[in-house]
Amino acid sequence: MEERTHRRTRRALLLAAATTSIAGRTAFAQDKYPSRPIEFIVPWGAGGGADQVARALGQLLEPLLGVSLPILNVPGATGNTGMAKLLSAPADGHSIAVFIGDTLGTLAGGRGRYKLSDLAPVGVVIRQPTGLFVKQDAKWQTFDDLLEDSKKTDIKCGITGFGSPDEMHVVKFNEKGSRFRPVPFAKPGERYASILGGHADVLVEQAGDVKSFLESKQMRPLLFFAEQPQVGYESTPLASKYGVSFAISQF
Repeated sequence: MEERTHRRTRRALLLAAATTSIAGRTAFAQDKYPSRPIEFIVPWGAGGGADQVARALGQLLEPLLGVSLPILNVPGATGNTGMAKLLSAPADGHSIAVFIGDTLGTLAGGRGRYKLSDLAPVGVVIRQPTGLFVKQDAKWQTFDDLLEDSKKTDIKCGITGFGSPDEMHVVKFNEKGSRFRPVPFAKPGERYASILGGHADVLVEQAGDVKSFLESKQMRPLLFFAEQPQVGYESTPLASKYGVSFAISQF
């Protein structure tokens, strides 16, 4: 995890636009590529892991491809608004997007209006386990403290969107009597500010995305959904200790 958190990213499966049109693919193969700037769609607001990874990749790819990769943030619908933007573009490789686990989760739940076969994967950039984070001076010193309170009152949890793995992880505890209430924030900055400003109690996130907040002692982790202790956070318990084995690494 040490290496992953130092990448300052959360997630990402990078996708290029795809189509079933043979003619479109033939034209793509014959034309010089790239022939113009490549639009890099981030289906989330600025400042989050998806945005960070796109900007880092863009800087690396520009000198290799010889064209610019302007970033276009299109938040909404747990990433599906941005993916719709991608799929409406010509299938000539001049539009690409960051596709993350949260958006994939909505497809698994039947919320998306497209299929994975409509997309052409280029590569997996990063994987990270999901965790629960609180403000540094939060009253809960341990997850046991938080879990005890969650049996008595609603605990507001900042997530990316409904139907996402963020939501799937946290509501697993509700099956055991907790009252975690997911609250979606499409823009990462708003999600992070939600616990720092007291609008939410817990943040469902990955350590790499909030690395700066962890290092500056503004946030701290209480729990990880992972198969083994996380490097640097060995004392932070795993959800499996509490009978929740559900753990999807964010990508």
